[in-house]
Amino acid sequence: MNNGAPQGSINARSSALVFAEAVPIAVLAPVAAAQVAVQLLQLSSVRFDIGAYIVAAVFSIGIAAALYCVRRFCWRPNSFTWGSWLPLTILALLFAFLAFVLVRFDGDDSHYLPNAVYFLAHPQTPMGFETYYIHTDGEPFTALAWINAYANEFFLAAIAHVFGFDFLSMYWSGKTLAAAILIPLAWYSLLRRFILSHGLILGAICLTLATIFIMGETFNTYGNWFITRLFHGKVIVVALGLPLMWSHMIAFLDKPGPWHWSALAIVVTAMIGLSPMAGFMLPASAGALFLAYAIGQDTKLWFDPARVFGLAAAFAYLLAVTLFIRFNIDPLILENDGILNRHYPTTYFGQLSFVTNLVFPLSIVLVVGATYLALRQLQAGRQRLVLWWCLIYAGLFLNPVSAHILMEYVTTSNTYWRLFHGYPIPLVFGIAAVWLISDWMKSLGWRRILLLLGGGIILGAPHVLLILQIAFGWERTAPTIVRSIHRISAGGLRISDVRIAEATKILSLVPPGAMFAGEPASMVIPILSGRNPQIYARVLETEYWFETRGEKARGLRRRDAYRFVSGWKNSAPEPFFKILKEERNLKSLVIHRDAFQTGNITKRIEAEGFKYAGDAGRYSVFVSTN
Repeated sequence: MNNGAPQGSINARSSALVFAEAVPIAVLAPVAAAQVAVQLLQLSSVRFDIGAYIVAAVFSIGIAAALYCVRRFCWRPNSFTWGSWLPLTILALLFAFLAFVLVRFDGDDSHYLPNAVYFLAHPQTPMGFETYYIHTDGEPFTALAWINAYANEFFLAAIAHVFGFDFLSMYWSGKTLAAAILIPLAWYSLLRRFILSHGLILGAICLTLATIFIMGETFNTYGNWFITRLFHGKVIVVALGLPLMWSHMIAFLDKPGPWHWSALAIVVTAMIGLSPMAGFMLPASAGALFLAYAIGQDTKLWFDPARVFGLAAAFAYLLAVTLFIRFNIDPLILENDGILNRHYPTTYFGQLSFVTNLVFPLSIVLVVGATYLALRQLQAGRQRLVLWWCLIYAGLFLNPVSAHILMEYVTTSNTYWRLFHGYPIPLVFGIAAVWLISDWMKSLGWRRILLLLGGGIILGAPHVLLILQIAFGWERTAPTIVRSIHRISAGGLRISDVRIAEATKILSLVPPGAMFAGEPASMVIPILSGRNPQIYARVLETEYWFETRGEKARGLRRRDAYRFVSGWKNSAPEPFFKILKEERNLKSLVIHRDAFQTGNITKRIEAEGFKYAGDAGRYSVFVSTN
């Protein structure tokens, strides 16, 4: 096993590893550099139109440097045989195809995208941590690295601004495709650390993918935090960042060298730009792996400064960003009884219910079963490593005692459950799959047929059940990630056609300026246009911003008025008309038709200085006459 700088070879096994290692790092290195540039520009409050060219230049230089390094250190004449790169490329294209056509909508995009869209519409705006898509009469709200200030979205916006690309296509399709292509390569390089057969690993990747497809009991199971949501940075951290980090960390611990150290530093730096969640997910997982290696693989690790300080240096930037966020973020976001977290459970089993169905915990059963099979497959040294790794990670992070401590002092009730995804799921699945495939290949006659049939039934039954539930109109409870898919299409916007049509019509009727729109138009419009900051954005968010300023009552007034313009049942119109008097710079109103059921609402709106501009689907649109 080669753990130094990647070298070319005519052997399919070794050249496949070079391919699987080099491609993800060549992609992530320029991204990591550009995201670091974004974060520094945010701190410097550089104008977006200037900063965009700096980011694009850093990204371009990063691409050139990555290509040079691949050519200089990885490529050799006749080094890549068809048996090495072609199967991995086919797997990468399969992952990309599935990620591209399985279209899922997600409301979190109404947090992540609007600020970047605003910068594209107002390129002279200083980069920073301000929230521009929620209207205020004075200074905008400020959110240090939370919800609307992620480096990756600003990086994509900068590239879109400089090169004229469509930002939303880059975010939903380009980002998804890039991440999906890299996942099987990350899995391959990780499994190769365990001295497994090249051919068996390829089969194991396919079997692992099929298994993850039936881990869809809840909205936040590992399967649903995978291929259908790769446009979210937090999902890329779990699906791609963790396997890549594990692979290069194990290789570095086996044999310290500049290649795996550089790769590890690039991966963790890229991940903290994709999501601040990486700030606790990656160190937690890396810490468990380090302890497991020291106990189960090499007890002299503690006394090896090259490896100990090397790992610390690789994580230095991630830890610096994480600590900066932690000591500068508004403390309200960390309060479990605060507005953003109080609706999340604070018990261990409440958190566990996010990642599996407690009545029939299929995902947990699969993970435990795979862990057992993986330990049976491995040889003594690596077996101890995986055993200690799983025990230490579960003992430190995935039990009722640590759950309470972590939720109270480290994470929050909104983020603790994500640590379940830090367990080495793709590793134990992959090793178990190698064992199953190997056992099947050794079988003869009817036993081979029965094993194949049994596996097909287990992996196919949830999908068949979903088809039956759809056909007969039953409640859709099948534990398949396909259940969460909204449509199958060639990419496109991850918003329903109805909402896009409504928002497009609304935007054609209104002038630029502050808008008071009902749900869900208030979530969609800031994604499609940066011209119309909202009086109220997604539920809870606006109240949170006002609480950070000590203006809780004002946020609640907007919330009550929002319920009316959204057409909620039993919502009174009076809070809405109070907002019209309070917010004198409003330029347009987008009101759900159900809000007109009581009183002479239209005349009262006109009396406040607005005129009817037209209908857009479920909404009536009014514009200011002032």
